[in-house]
Amino acid sequence: LSQLLADTECPGCGMTRSAMHYIHLDFEKGYSFNKLSVVVLPIVIYLWTMEVIKYIKLIRRKEESK
Repeated sequence: LSQLLADTECPGCGMTRSAMHYIHLDFEKGYSFNKLSVVVLPIVIYLWTMEVIKYIKLIRRKEESK
């Protein structure tokens, strides 16, 4: 849609395919799908990890209070 209306490439297009290639350690192909993924994926992984750690701490606190 962004190419049709604004004649520019969508910054998010190809992000999922890029992430899947990175997971399978195919970095060259992942980069070719979306160059912005080099910046976005580490940030997403960091934020996801922080949420998991926060959730684990919450569960531990609930178990200790019992």
